[in-house]
Amino acid sequence: MSPIASSQVLQGLEDYDLFYKNFFSHPEVIISLLHDLLPEELDTLLDLSTLKAIETTQILHIGSLSISRIMDKIWTADFKTAEQTPVSRQLRLLIMTEFQHYNQKYIIFRILSYYSILLFQSLEEYRKGIAPYPLILPVVLVNLSGNRKWTAPNSTHELLPVTAPQTVRRCCPEFEFFVCNAADYAERELPETAGPAAQLMRLAAGKRAGTHKVQSILKQIIKLQRAGDHRFSRQIIADLFDYITQQPSLAYTILEAKTDQEASGIME
Repeated sequence: MSPIASSQVLQGLEDYDLFYKNFFSHPEVIISLLHDLLPEELDTLLDLSTLKAIETTQILHIGSLSISRIMDKIWTADFKTAEQTPVSRQLRLLIMTEFQHYNQKYIIFRILSYYSILLFQSLEEYRKGIAPYPLILPVVLVNLSGNRKWTAPNSTHELLPVTAPQTVRRCCPEFEFFVCNAADYAERELPETAGPAAQLMRLAAGKRAGTHKVQSILKQIIKLQRAGDHRFSRQIIADLFDYITQQPSLAYTILEAKTDQEASGIME
């Protein structure tokens, strides 16, 4: 690949990362992620009124050594009170999101390094009595070109050689992360009333189904917003339309949507 072509690819990935980071900066989108895409147990255990974003630049100090990592997006929420759920109020969940656009076999070790730094810093706050005990949920949001499947291991034990002795294997860190891949939603039906994170997955998966499917999804989103659905602010809908404009195969969908009476009020 020529240097010019390579720089264009990198610029495209940076723009795409920026879109995802902006989109997942809305609390309504994180609530949708928990409600629509992750195990429903989380949605019932968490007090979502405490949901807030936290600093994504984590600096770990070990003696004279400082290690800095910039993570994509991190959100935190308290668990409900003991009267409402068996989980203690003295726990909090940190939702660590990472965005991927290509299969990377050893990404789990990068996620693990983020996890370790975030856990170390959070435990320091817990030790000082200024924060509850941290539990960390790593989530990788995947949108691969061509709606390809995610094939990279999402567990450290998947990478261990089968010949590794059991005595050593049992001492290796056991770590796993959740994967939400847009391609999985090409065959999986989501409720039309699903929240913004799920709608993004429907749009990404809709590329396989064609323009009419995408237009149908967009119209449903606009219908929800106009019906007063608080999960869909004008900014969130604008972000969803931005996603479409970044997809060459669907760019003309926006042009058609702009002439649609239902969409004109949102787009202008």
